Amino acid sequence: MKKSPAATAESSNELASLEALRELSSLIDQRTKLEQTAEQIPAEIEQAQRELDAIGTQVADAELALLEVTDKQLAGAQKKREALEDQQLQCSLRIRRLNTKLAAIEAKAPDIDAQIELATGAVRIEATMAAENMQAELANEVRSHVGALRRAYAKVKALQRLVPMARTSDFLQDAYVPDLESCMRINTGTGSYNQSPNLLAEKHADTEHAEAEIVEALRPITEALAVGRKHRPYVPLAKRPGPYVFRGSNEGPQFGLGGPIGSGEPPVPQAQQPSTFKGYHYAEPYQVKGDMSGRRTREAAAGVEMDMGHAIMQAAESRDQ
Repeated sequence: MKKSPAATAESSNELASLEALRELSSLIDQRTKLEQTAEQIPAEIEQAQRELDAIGTQVADAELALLEVTDKQLAGAQKKREALEDQQLQCSLRIRRLNTKLAAIEAKAPDIDAQIELATGAVRIEATMAAENMQAELANEVRSHVGALRRAYAKVKALQRLVPMARTSDFLQDAYVPDLESCMRINTGTGSYNQSPNLLAEKHADTEHAEAEIVEALRPITEALAVGRKHRPYVPLAKRPGPYVFRGSNEGPQFGLGGPIGSGEPPVPQAQQPSTFKGYHYAEPYQVKGDMSGRRTREAAAGVEMDMGHAIMQAAESRDQ
């Protein structure tokens, strides 16, 4: 069941009843009060210090007055001095209490700040969950309202297919409605694109019916354009190609160039002649010349050894020189 915008707003207001939000609000109020109190303490300390200085002056004057009064006035002067001393003590205690209070506030503030951070994280989680729920609801709302645009987009596509124009081509390239639940932009280094499918490009029965309306409305124009594309310019009869005329002869140049062409049928195979090969015949048998043993005779071997010895002696003599 789809929720109205009012229901969506009401679901967002449900965050106010969350325990994490109440805890965060309480911690922030406590932290605000502590900070306001801490900011007032320095002025109170300064005021108390001025009072303490004034009382100190009065106590000094009272001490001097004790030296000048008579015996009858001595008791009254002493009571006045004691009263001033009591005020001086109370003022000093008030300054001490203010300093202690300021130190306690400054020691407690970091702990409250840490608790605020934790409570903020909990509220952020709750807010993300609530936002995801509302995102799904809004995505359904977008899908429900994009139907009319999708039918118009289908008509524009049919129009571009039948009668291409630059403006409709630019529109089809730029018209894009991403799906909220799968919307994600990808950076390529040179640009970016959204990987979400185009809701306008979805096809179903409504889009097919919309395209059919455009096709039917433009049928006379498209049929006329088809006839125009098939039309060919008039060619004079003298320039039209005639039947093919064979030139030359299939009997070879020795019979001239005006011989018959032939019937065009495949040639009749000739009868196969029997083979007359009877093998190879040599004029005379091959004569092997030389020693069949493959070894030198003793005389030849002795001559080779003498030549080798002579060569060794010449090499030795040339090395000694």
